[in-house]
Amino acid sequence: MLRPDLQVPLYPPDSRPAALARVLLVRLNAPRFAEAQRANRRGFALIVVLLVAVQFAVTPEARPYLRWVVAALALWLLARVFALGRTERRQRHYEQRWLAAQSAALRDTWFEVVRCTVQGRQGPGLDRRDEASYELARSDEVRDLLDRQASERESGPISRITVEFTFPLAGRQYAALGAVYADLTDIQTVVTAGRLRSGRVRFPEAAYHAETSRTRQGRYWPSRTTFWALGTPLLFTASPDGFPAAPADSSAGGRLIG
Repeated sequence: MLRPDLQVPLYPPDSRPAALARVLLVRLNAPRFAEAQRANRRGFALIVVLLVAVQFAVTPEARPYLRWVVAALALWLLARVFALGRTERRQRHYEQRWLAAQSAALRDTWFEVVRCTVQGRQGPGLDRRDEASYELARSDEVRDLLDRQASERESGPISRITVEFTFPLAGRQYAALGAVYADLTDIQTVVTAGRLRSGRVRFPEAAYHAETSRTRQGRYWPSRTTFWALGTPLLFTASPDGFPAAPADSSAGGRLIG
């Protein structure tokens, strides 16, 4: 499920003892290490309260039992501190591998284009703006777009292209809308002689990055969510008028031009 704010999962345990430690000590199903450390501090504060109670607030007969409770809680907390530290280190390595895998999937995914517009400037001082919309499933409009791109590559001025696309949301029946911007002269186009319902877009340079949270002491916790940086779009369009049919490209069923 590709979207900007992916939830970073906690790394899967690789053995039965690791799974048991996850249940008994770590007690996390998401990388919420900051909350876990705050819970540990509350646990140690509770130990201090119990030690005071042992001395002043309970009867002598009950003190041995309470001391056993304090000792057991202290041992469990110390073991949890150790397990959390080990889990956090492994999570940081896993996070990088997971981000790389998600980035690779993002770069290979085609998204449906909702709208493609080009904004340019006209006039002697380039102070008058114009905007044109292009339907990427229509051959004649794709030809106009490519002719404009070729003209600007030769003499300028350079227009800006805006590509609006949809991406699915987990557990939702509707999709979200994203947008990317680039210079018209920078984009490439994959065309197909087949019939298209709509244009599509892919981002060969896209990558996921981690949303990091920082403490007052300058420490960064393992990430819980991501954002994406998409880069220059690659458009998948109908074949422009007059463009000869071509063998299919393996990644998109068309031919790369532009």
